[in-house]
Amino acid sequence: MELKPVQGSSQIEAAGYDAASRTLAIVFKGTPATYHYQNVPPEKWQEFESAPSKGSFVFRQIKGKFAHQKTDTTAA
Repeated sequence: MELKPVQGSSQIEAAGYDAASRTLAIVFKGTPATYHYQNVPPEKWQEFESAPSKGSFVFRQIKGKFAHQKTDTTAA
């Protein structure tokens, strides 16, 4: 999945969505990890993309509502 930089967000560095697996990937600023949220409907991704505050959207609509896996991106 391709992660795209999130412009203008103080909390999110990059994000991406894979429609086939319904996975939303988020990289928070200041963390060496990618969070993969599972079973996220495509409508939530569209809402995320159009949200004026991406960080607030994730904390209100994604975190704690969808199971996730954390992947350390510094591991070689």
